[in-house]
Amino acid sequence: MGRTRPKTRKAHPPATELTETIREEKSEPTIEAILEKAQELVVQCDYDLAGKFVERVLHRAPDNVEGKEILGVVQLETGLLDAAKQVRMQSHTDARSVFTPFYQTFLSLLPPNPGAPSPPPPAAHLYLAQLSDNDPRMALKHFAAAVDILTLQLKGKDRAAVTTSTKKDEDETRRTIVRALIGQVEIWMDPAYDLW
Repeated sequence: MGRTRPKTRKAHPPATELTETIREEKSEPTIEAILEKAQELVVQCDYDLAGKFVERVLHRAPDNVEGKEILGVVQLETGLLDAAKQVRMQSHTDARSVFTPFYQTFLSLLPPNPGAPSPPPPAAHLYLAQLSDNDPRMALKHFAAAVDILTLQLKGKDRAAVTTSTKKDEDETRRTIVRALIGQVEIWMDPAYDLW
């Protein structure tokens, strides 16, 4: 028989180092980081992957306002709108019952829904106004609500110190208000709605 090697013990890292290593492997990105990535993917038109990121956010924080907004955009952009319009034409039902996926997503951001922020995000009203193409009065209400919220935001920013970034934000808010007002004018002027 041959001689066997003596067993040597490998040095194990101290328990604190091992625990730290496990934490690093299991740490998840922050909700803000996931939302930022989802927003980037929406800008890149990769809606399927953006939807997966938003699902992660809403799994961790079901009432996250920005996550719900991005989810609604993803649902709209993945082609569900065209399919919903075709179903609505065939069944002649109320638009809100047909637009369930994204209509409900945006409605969940408005009071009196539990978890709805106060004030609600103006984007929810703007998207709902665009989705209310069969109900011009509802579209006008959503446009008006968005304009009111955005105007209040501008008034709040007037008191704050003006920086380059706040100036850009104010300009974008003003442009959004103008677009919402133009949307209202287009609805009022459309002869198909006969609102006069």
